Amino acid sequence: MVFQTAVALVLLFGILVLFHELGHFLAARLAGIRVEEFAFGFGPKLITLFKRGDTEYTIHPFPIGGFVKLAGMEPGEEDISDGFQAQSIWKRAMVIFAGPFFSFLLAVIVFTTMGVFWGFPAGKTENRVAMVSPQTVAAQIGLRAGDRITAINDSPVKSGSDMTKFIHKNPGKKLTFAIKRNSSTFTRTAAPRWTILYMDAVWSFPEGKNGVVEAVGKGSPAEKAGIQEKDELLSVSGKRITSGQEFADIAKHAGKKSIKIELERGDKTITVSATPDKKSKFMSLGLLGFMPEQTLKKAGLVKSVKEGLILTKDVVVELIASFKSKNISENIGGPILIAKITQSTVARGPYSLVRLLGLLSMSLAFINLIPIPVVDGGHLAILGIEAIRKKRLTREQMQIVTMIGVFILGAIFITVIWSDIFKIAQGQVPQ
Repeated sequence: MVFQTAVALVLLFGILVLFHELGHFLAARLAGIRVEEFAFGFGPKLITLFKRGDTEYTIHPFPIGGFVKLAGMEPGEEDISDGFQAQSIWKRAMVIFAGPFFSFLLAVIVFTTMGVFWGFPAGKTENRVAMVSPQTVAAQIGLRAGDRITAINDSPVKSGSDMTKFIHKNPGKKLTFAIKRNSSTFTRTAAPRWTILYMDAVWSFPEGKNGVVEAVGKGSPAEKAGIQEKDELLSVSGKRITSGQEFADIAKHAGKKSIKIELERGDKTITVSATPDKKSKFMSLGLLGFMPEQTLKKAGLVKSVKEGLILTKDVVVELIASFKSKNISENIGGPILIAKITQSTVARGPYSLVRLLGLLSMSLAFINLIPIPVVDGGHLAILGIEAIRKKRLTREQMQIVTMIGVFILGAIFITVIWSDIFKIAQGQVPQ
């Protein structure tokens, strides 16, 4: 799996960066700018594949990405007539913007065509693990993406619905799972965690710990009573609650009556009075903490494009929300986290890997448009300043701006790497 993951990472980053650089390359050619080199990889030049016109097409030893070398790229080289700096602002902006645009375009191509080649989720599930949520029972017993559950308590499991029904119906009960991973088969024993929907809030009961509020519905009776996410359940109507079974029994017996709930919130203990409304439902089920793999159904080109454009919109909205979020550090990942996610994706198969390519390419488009010097967004911001001032930044000013950009990128890189290591060490990464 390590070898397959390494190959997948090289392919992913290679395609991502080369497609991004292809945008710069084509826009430069369109603007009449001489392209001196189109390179695959980084480091010293290894091989010149061929030369066409003024452009060398080369291979470099480190195969993670590539670059395009334009003539007259440095400040002060405005006298090179077919160079970058000699061009008008709009031509230079077009060349810079073409990189992020091509990253966006690659994502759209992936999303709109994968239905034809692999399909889209069809609503049904398989008895195969798609993702294991961190710090759950499934994570504790070592389940991984790609694992197939073939039997539970010696009863054969042939579909995702059979698997989830068995787990949901047995909260708190020890179950033995027969698991197939690649060519090996083994067993694991675990008790599905009690999970209860009550007053439109989700209450989870880890074994040996207090119940925890996992989610609170907006405008729900629980929210109106003052119950918040991450609150720990201590007692109900004066009775100490030590298990999901106890809470389920009390909730069912109370029906629509008001109950007093004692909660621990940080270092405080609070008591609230809550009353289910007419729409409130009670539900209890067992959960291990993994998502089953959805079956795929191939689509025609028209449907594939339609579904792909909807997916594109959803990804864009999610990315914008992530960048605007106060908890942005929880929503982003660096190279270590990407490698970890790629490992899980490889285990799930080609569809998941191609979808990851689309997600990463869309992310690359957004990240490159951030107005930080050195990246494309920073260069566009500098051109904007030039347009307003009617004057270019001097070589010395550009050197200072570049140094600031390198410092900012370095600080971000260190922060992201540290965040990746912390998340993996704390078991906060899906498997």
